[in-house]
Amino acid sequence: MQETAACFHNLEWPSEHARLAGPVVWLRGWLVAKPGCAFTDVRVRHGDGTHLGVLGLPRVDLAAHFRAERSWLPAEFILGVPVTDGAVTLTLEAQDADGAWIALRTINLIVAPDGAPAPRVEGRLETSPDGTWTVRDAHHPFHGHLDQPGPTPRPHEGRAPVFGWLLDETKPLAGVLATTDLLVFNHLAHSLTDDALAAKFPQHAGARHARLRGAVDLPATLTHPACLRVYAQSPDGTVSLCFAQRITPATHPGGTRAPRELLDATYSSLAARTLPALPSARPRRLLVVLRTLWPDDASLRALDIVRHLVASHRWAARVVSTEDGPLRQDFEQAGAESLIVNPAPLFAAPDKPTAQAALSGLQRAIWWGHLDAVAVFDPVCGWALTLARRQGIPALLDCSADEPMEPDPTASPAVQSLLRDAWRQATAVCFASAAASAAQTGQLSGLPAALVPQWHSPVLPPLPASEAPRHAFAPLRTVEWLQRRHPAVAARWTFRQGPARLNQPEQLASLDDRFNAPALQRPAAWSLDGVTLCLGPLFGRGPLRPVLDAAAAGLPLAAPRTPTTAEWFADTRLPLVAPDNPLALAHALLAHDAAPTLHVRESTRAAELIRDRHAPAALLPRWTEVLTHVAATRG
Repeated sequence: MQETAACFHNLEWPSEHARLAGPVVWLRGWLVAKPGCAFTDVRVRHGDGTHLGVLGLPRVDLAAHFRAERSWLPAEFILGVPVTDGAVTLTLEAQDADGAWIALRTINLIVAPDGAPAPRVEGRLETSPDGTWTVRDAHHPFHGHLDQPGPTPRPHEGRAPVFGWLLDETKPLAGVLATTDLLVFNHLAHSLTDDALAAKFPQHAGARHARLRGAVDLPATLTHPACLRVYAQSPDGTVSLCFAQRITPATHPGGTRAPRELLDATYSSLAARTLPALPSARPRRLLVVLRTLWPDDASLRALDIVRHLVASHRWAARVVSTEDGPLRQDFEQAGAESLIVNPAPLFAAPDKPTAQAALSGLQRAIWWGHLDAVAVFDPVCGWALTLARRQGIPALLDCSADEPMEPDPTASPAVQSLLRDAWRQATAVCFASAAASAAQTGQLSGLPAALVPQWHSPVLPPLPASEAPRHAFAPLRTVEWLQRRHPAVAARWTFRQGPARLNQPEQLASLDDRFNAPALQRPAAWSLDGVTLCLGPLFGRGPLRPVLDAAAAGLPLAAPRTPTTAEWFADTRLPLVAPDNPLALAHALLAHDAAPTLHVRESTRAAELIRDRHAPAALLPRWTEVLTHVAATRG
């Protein structure tokens, strides 16, 4: 074992001056960082080539030796280097979390036909522009494949999709982890049922329940190509590295600031209409269709709308959601009961007849006959637009999405076509931002549309007293960096993270938090009560409503730069950061910790502007006017 200022390391094979067989020399060893340090990658420089390895194979013995918090350390590395016969000199280097390459050692070898082979080989080589990459595929007793992310994934909110299949032929999987930097591990949904896998891989008895799905962080701190590693956790606690591959996120041009008004040439305008009182004097009846009853920007917007409509006594509302969640009780308290339906058979349909049969099943699950209008708040629920229009019920699509709507690429072409057709069956569209209206011109151009911006919560949190304990909403990776690099500052703060936007991502995110930062608090809601500083969210972890609320309340904040937040804060000096940059938020906290009053003036000015432009008292009636237009088209 050797020691440097930043780590302990050891090259277990081969030994110095070993006589080895070519044409590839395999290195195996381990690397354990000292407190406050971290390492993310390994490489060998040989001649004019650079050869990237795989750092992160689990080691239980090293965890015990170094008294690690976990039962295993992702400390072992494997690395293959193409060589020719003769004397060979290899320089082994490791990359730290700041991106710097640090020389560990140089080893001299002899390569000859009669040399010793590697005792075992657990990777394969891929050719790269400047050398080779060592990668790893599923190995016995594991079987599987990663269809996504592929070599050049397109990041979404700082994350790359992971989609494929994985099974252990000897026992069930207890968990699946993915990481690109060994600093934070993301949990993936595993052992999902997919009949297509059973048909494709009949030789594997467990293939039907082997689907793998989720996302992995691609933080801005990564050096490319990054090494994606996917681990399997067994019921007995054993952890195995199943996949390792190199990825380079695809770059795309940054978006320009969206206009503040709709493009008249793209969407048709809504004419003012009135709704006469019904002869029975009953309130009109609205069906609100949501993807989830977990808090996201769509469901929180819908909740405020339902409260406003029901309080007016002119409308009654019911809710249909594809997923139950904590907002069910809030809707019930507002006077709206919730029905949970399951669209999974529709999204899994392999062809058009099966999709239409599943659509008919959804139609039978919902009572339509009494309705005056339907409002759909998530593009995934576009099937409800189709069902409403089939029965002559006007339907409003409320769209918050500021990136072009696209069906799930893993769905069949028939299902994708059904959803695209459904979106255009909306009687009208209400956009929550000009950015959203600009993003959807490809799908929704020509439809009647209006713009009703997002509003802040009707009740805003009070500003905490100057001597109050320091609480921050902060993303997991920001917390990890602060605890590692500035432990004294981190100790003065209590960090919170609210729930994710859907139940399955919430379950996975909860596992991420407990695995990576057990001290991170996770309240049941995104309440800002008692919060001193609002950071994020990053990596698509939560809704943007807390950011808008923090700005309206005058709380210091640093928000992710999205098309929507850029529109909200265009006339302020509030800091916006890339949605994949946790270090920018960490530095915002360090600055606030050192000088809590530094940004009071900017926060106060921003609060006045946000309360003026995003006041619920002004915007909820405007949304009601859009609904009135839609309902009046029925005659």
